[in-house]
Amino acid sequence: METTIRINTDAITPYLIEGIKKLFPHKMVEITIQPADDTEYFLGYP
Repeated sequence: METTIRINTDAITPYLIEGIKKLFPHKMVEITIQPADDTEYFLGYP
C-alpha cells in the first residue's frame, strides 16, 4: 500500500502520526518531505 498526504505544516499533529501508525501497523515506512507544487491546487479553483 502506498499513500500520499498533502498537508499544511500547521496541521501536522500527533493525531496525524498516530493515523500513519494505524495505516501501517508494525511496518517500516519511508517518509519523504518536500514542498508541494501548489499550481494544480490553484488552477482547480476559479
